[in-house]
Amino acid sequence: MDQSETGHIFVYGSLKQGEPLYFLKGIRDLRVEVLPARVQGGLLYNLGPFPGVVLKSGGCEVIGEVHRFRQIEMVLDILDQVEEYYGEGDPNNLYRRVEHEVELLNGEGFISCWIYEYVGSLEGANLIESGVWYGAPVPPD
Repeated sequence: MDQSETGHIFVYGSLKQGEPLYFLKGIRDLRVEVLPARVQGGLLYNLGPFPGVVLKSGGCEVIGEVHRFRQIEMVLDILDQVEEYYGEGDPNNLYRRVEHEVELLNGEGFISCWIYEYVGSLEGANLIESGVWYGAPVPPD
């Protein structure tokens, strides 16, 4: 893939606008556009400091954002490290990176995006029925 090529990533957690990883060094200057979006057929779990989505037929709606990036391969290399994705089928993966159809909420229809699907343990995780993750809770003083 050419280094100048753009690509899309659906984010639903700490990479969204207003969340801590939105300005992640190495990718922040490569972001071209952010659009509100949703995935049908997902279950969103609160994992404490971050969420995880499990793609499942008959699942709910997960609300997030589509981020379009320049130099998508470079961005994916960085995000693979952040999301602990070591390659297809690696037993150490916390997430796996898959392509998935995402609906843009601006009325422009559907777009194929990369999404990081959670493959770690769900023990102690709570399902977020609203499909929207609002950030990690702030610890009390």
